[in-house]
Formats: sequence, C-alpha cells, structure tokens
Amino acid sequence: SGAPSTSSSRLAPALIQLSDLPAGFRTEPLTARNLPSLIKGCPGLEVLQQSNIADQAQAEWTKGALDDYVNEAVIQPRGETAASLVDKASSALTSCGSVKVAEEGLSVTLQATPLNLAPVGTASHAWHTSAKFGIASMEMNVVLIQQDDLVVLIAQTRVDGHTNDDLTLSASQAAAKRAADFQKQQH
Repeated sequence: SGAPSTSSSRLAPALIQLSDLPAGFRTEPLTARNLPSLIKGCPGLEVLQQSNIADQAQAEWTKGALDDYVNEAVIQPRGETAASLVDKASSALTSCGSVKVAEEGLSVTLQATPLNLAPVGTASHAWHTSAKFGIASMEMNVVLIQQDDLVVLIAQTRVDGHTNDDLTLSASQAAAKRAADFQKQQH
C-alpha cells in the first residue's frame, strides 16, 4: 500500500519506555486511536499523516480509563527535514485553533491554545486543547518536538479531568532523550 507502518520495529527503540513514566502507568495495546491519525480537522496537520512520512513508531500508556493517558509517535520524515515538518505542523495547528478527535465513538472538537512549556529537544511547540462532548469533557496537551532528524509527537490526555503539565513535560523530555540516544546509536 506504500503507507507507512503505524508501528515500525526499527524506530520502536526511540519510543519512551514504561520506566520513563511515573508509577501507576501501564502499556496499552495500539488501537485505531493512535497518533497522529487520531487528530483530524486541521488540513495542515495532515502533513504528519501522509506521503512525507518514511516510517513511524507509536505507543500508548495509561493509568486507567478516566485517568491520565500518554501517547507518542516517533516520525521519520521523507522528502523534507524534521525541522520543516515540525514548523509546518505547528503553524497549521496554531492557525487552525482546533482539531477533531474521536472519543467514545463521537467526533470531538478540541480548541487549541499555546501551552507555555519549557523547550524540549532541538525545537518544540506545545498546545493545550480542551472540549466538551455530551456530559463529558476532555483535555489534551500536545507537544511537537524536533529531535535532530526525527519528529516526536506527545499527547497527554485526560477525560473528565485536567491535563498534567508536569507529566507532559517529563514525558516530552524523556521522549526527546530517547530519540536523541536512538539517533546516536544509528551512526
């Protein structure tokens, strides 16, 4: 099909490990909810989902259904640099101001605002997104990181609660370090 695999075994070592997250997390099996394909409704962000991806690895961790989730995608760009892919995607999300995700079978529109998070990796951009759907609500922190030649996407989600900026930052820092170490071992 030519589509990049959703979880490349070659890039898997660049993903964060359970040991990088606070106690209480467990690994979740990959589902259709994965990044970055779960984020829709912002045309410019589709650059993260289409022909300019050579390879990507994904993983998800959670503390439980109504608790914190962390999702990660490590993306190797094709035909453009990691820096340009991160710039394009961050400009798109900032200008769209919202994205759509499917949650509990519903299409949920998350309003996005910049999140003041310490810089991570070679370059990084962060947003806080929130939505109401039915009687529930959800929040998601999204961090887009360029680490050398790879793009790393971290999403920290909470349904019916608040995102955890400290967790978002620690997961992002661990992700940038894992991606950097992975690239050093490839050379």
